[in-house]
Amino acid sequence: MKFIFDEEELDLDQVVQLLRALGTDLDWIEVKAASQGMPKSITETISAFANTRGGYILLGLDEATGFAPVKADAKALADSLVSRCQDHLEPPVQLEIEVRHFEGSAIVAAWIPPASPMSRPVFVKAKGVQNGAFKRLHDGDHRLSPMEIHALEQQAERPDSDRAIVKATIDDLDETALQGFLARARKNRHKLAQFPDDEVLRMTGVLVDHNGETRVTLAGLLAFGRFPQRAYPQLSVTFVAWPTRTGEPLADGTRFLDNVTIEGTVPEMIEEGVRVIRKNLTRRAVIQGTGREDQLEYPEPALREALANALMHRDYHALAHGTQVQVNLYPDRIEVTNPGGLFGSVIDSDLFVHPVSSSRNQTLAKILEDVPLPQRDETVSENRGSGLLAMAAGLRAAGLEVPEFEATLTSCRLVIRNQQLFDQGTLSWLAQVGDANLSDAQRLALAHSRHYGRVSNRDLRKLCGLDAPAALQVLSELANAGLLEKRGDRRWTTWHLVESSVSPTQPLASAPGTGLERESRRSKVVALLQTQTLSAREIAEKLDVGRQTANGLLRELRRDGLVEMTTAKSTSKNTRWRAV
Repeated sequence: MKFIFDEEELDLDQVVQLLRALGTDLDWIEVKAASQGMPKSITETISAFANTRGGYILLGLDEATGFAPVKADAKALADSLVSRCQDHLEPPVQLEIEVRHFEGSAIVAAWIPPASPMSRPVFVKAKGVQNGAFKRLHDGDHRLSPMEIHALEQQAERPDSDRAIVKATIDDLDETALQGFLARARKNRHKLAQFPDDEVLRMTGVLVDHNGETRVTLAGLLAFGRFPQRAYPQLSVTFVAWPTRTGEPLADGTRFLDNVTIEGTVPEMIEEGVRVIRKNLTRRAVIQGTGREDQLEYPEPALREALANALMHRDYHALAHGTQVQVNLYPDRIEVTNPGGLFGSVIDSDLFVHPVSSSRNQTLAKILEDVPLPQRDETVSENRGSGLLAMAAGLRAAGLEVPEFEATLTSCRLVIRNQQLFDQGTLSWLAQVGDANLSDAQRLALAHSRHYGRVSNRDLRKLCGLDAPAALQVLSELANAGLLEKRGDRRWTTWHLVESSVSPTQPLASAPGTGLERESRRSKVVALLQTQTLSAREIAEKLDVGRQTANGLLRELRRDGLVEMTTAKSTSKNTRWRAV
């Protein structure tokens, strides 16, 4: 069993060192002395870990004595922990467990993995699902609320809340909008062209047959309703512009600068929401080449995508009907919050790096592919998982950071900050550094360091959409050039500006992302392989680049027919390459 924390591997000594430095205020680990036998609360902890992101249990360390080991029957504790997982929880939990030797004593170390979406919630049998399902919050176990239990149960079955029958008839739908949808749907999905209107509306989930009557679904009402809020008043968007960063009133008692309820169909709420937000934004001067351009604090496409994402993926179950999508504008940021946590296999760390598509509202999402935004040619959604990537790209182009994303079991919150990384001062500073020799990733790393004092591998991955090895290569090259210095080790590693150096002490010839440099590397690889066969590791060493960069070059050259493998499998440890 390996201890993995924040994508870094730790050994037991490092884990205990961390505990002794920080105490047990860590949501990924539970420590019990267990000298008097297995604590009863450990079953709740197993449930909590399984229902969230997993966690480690260490039995045989005493927090009261600085996490010193205690005398305990490690084998009996291990057997008891396995029994708790198998016999006291529903469904049973599979764990990894070992007896480790530490400072002359034996302790039990166990990894409780997160349960699969199909298995949650994991609950204590004796208490039942409503009282015996727990979550991990900070360093404690907390009982799940009915809404949180519903959120987990949704993962085990295909949600159909958007297909629920609503208190509306087809007369409550906008005929013009329906006809536009039918024309676009038939054009984009040729199979539908052979069916009459009412049949197409049934096939796409706008209408359903129920007890011999034609009824409207919630998805149909939200996409085409004349006024959906007549039946569902809270399925709306609320917008508040706050005067201070904390939301506190001004000295004169002013609580809000603006406070608006936005209603209508999903397309209408998106466009009206953008209009209301835009009205409350200020403009800033942005340097473009040798000129100056006034731009809104936040690019409109990013705002539109944030609202579309929140309205498309919010929870439309009856338990969530009382909660609106909330947009809060502060002087330094804008926050968009929707009811409903992440659905399916989506991982929040992938949202702005890879295309992610997993919708809890499949019918609504599919309908909105063929529903245009008011007075615009584009539809509400492509439904391809590319929206957040486009948002991130737009924010980067505007000099802003990629949004922060926070998800709980019952809500998601998107935070976009308006601090511009490439303000005039930073651009002038980069010019002194010599930004003509820098890649986009290197410029972002330096700009982030200048604003926040440091940059981490995770920061750069989020800023640029890079993977961990590629981000490490960028940071290492900046360190080799004398611009950054590395501090700390493993997951605590950060990179800080070398303030005494304005210009790099070494040339940045190996800056990734520049076309000339990449072509030079490709030529060097082909030249090397014309006289010998080499492995990817050997090529990386000869070019003084990372292993991942070498693999990327080889994949490109192989695709272009310039190199080939000497073995059948590219994953073989013995794989070597030669020129064609």
